[in-house]
Amino acid sequence: MSRVLQVAIQHGHFSLACELASRPQSVEDSNLALFWAVLHGRSEVVEILLYAPKHAARAENRNVQGVFQLQSIVMPDQLGGAGRHPLLLAVLRGRADIVYLLLHARQHAAHADSQDGEALVVAAHSGCAEIVCMLLNAPQHPAHADCLDGSALKAAASNGHTDIVHMLLNALQHAAHADCRGGLALVKAAQNGHKEIMRMLLNASQHAAHADCRGGLALVEAARNGHEDAAKILLKAPQHAARADCQDSRTLVEAVKRGYTEIVRTLLSAPQHAAHADSDEGAALVEAAKRGYTEIVRMLLSAPQHAMHADRQDSIALVKAVERGHTEILQMLLHAPHAAHADQNDDALMEAVRGHHTEIVRLLLHAPKHAARADCKGGAALVSAAHGGNIEHVARGGAYSSAAIVEAALGGHTKIMHWLLEAPQVAAQADSWISEALVQAARGGYMDIVRMLLAAPHDAVQASRG
Repeated sequence: MSRVLQVAIQHGHFSLACELASRPQSVEDSNLALFWAVLHGRSEVVEILLYAPKHAARAENRNVQGVFQLQSIVMPDQLGGAGRHPLLLAVLRGRADIVYLLLHARQHAAHADSQDGEALVVAAHSGCAEIVCMLLNAPQHPAHADCLDGSALKAAASNGHTDIVHMLLNALQHAAHADCRGGLALVKAAQNGHKEIMRMLLNASQHAAHADCRGGLALVEAARNGHEDAAKILLKAPQHAARADCQDSRTLVEAVKRGYTEIVRTLLSAPQHAAHADSDEGAALVEAAKRGYTEIVRMLLSAPQHAMHADRQDSIALVKAVERGHTEILQMLLHAPHAAHADQNDDALMEAVRGHHTEIVRLLLHAPKHAARADCKGGAALVSAAHGGNIEHVARGGAYSSAAIVEAALGGHTKIMHWLLEAPQVAAQADSWISEALVQAARGGYMDIVRMLLAAPHDAVQASRG
């Protein structure tokens, strides 16, 4: 009988299934048929099986045979523990009508708190408020709202199910604690920007969550995901407010990485414990310069407290701006109160030459303070310019200054040649190689470079003319 009933349910012959279910059969057959009926959502078959005059199915049954058969039909990652219990399977399917039948069965009704309340966690996660209410108010063995250390609350908060969060926090017995698991529910709500749920957790009448829980992790997650309003709620909490400078201002760095300008502004201007723009060795400025966030760079350099110094870490922010060709940011760094040193990190000029950033080469060589040296790294920048910026084709080390302008002449890199010739550090050494440069420029037919070299006021030019 069991096999025939299963086939009837599986193939959708529900009138036949109802007739078969009403016939006498063993308890084992009834229990297995119950799993199949729940799986296919046939509430009429479920009701017949639960209320059969003899050998009624047990709603609280954990039929091992049923487990194996169900696992071959339902995807294991979706099934979870559902194969162990028809109630859990019905909750997973979102069938409130079947859940009601199982909880109110005349004999052997399902226990809403079985498996430590797994059914409640599943219902809270999927947002089935009707089922959550049934489980919390089951006539026998109701689920505990604080089951599994608040897992149901965390699931509801994470997915934005406001009504379910309210039910769990206000359950008559075993109400969930808003601060359970160190405030994990608040962290999840902040991560996803669920503002109303955050307020409910922070203002719970008992066991309210702390905005600064877990070392400020809720604020970090709100900032990382661009939830400005959520961040403000945490910073302005009446008690245990989050600190904008928590975790060495990690929140600031996360907001900067993603270009959340208004969140950065909020963190830097917090009335108390504002984020430090210069924290973590200036990581925020480096990230902003690298990504071209001009307004954020401006805010970091002019923060009311702990403003970032552009010359920190060997002016690495300058190098990052140069690498990406962010001219406006470079100008800010070079003119900041604690200006970046263009000569402090020779990589800056090298990157500018490599990337053919003519205007940036000019800015670095003519910085108001600490201008880059055109002969840095033994003249490697000059050689790189001469080879079209492809430094890989140039031998490493050595004094390249005398050969650089010659190679630039050979390559015809007019603009960069112009700025290199104007740099005082190069001009002082020019006599030794301008003559050869003229020969090579003439050989290549680069008239503009020939004119530049002839106009240079050096003795070698006069010698070459002779």
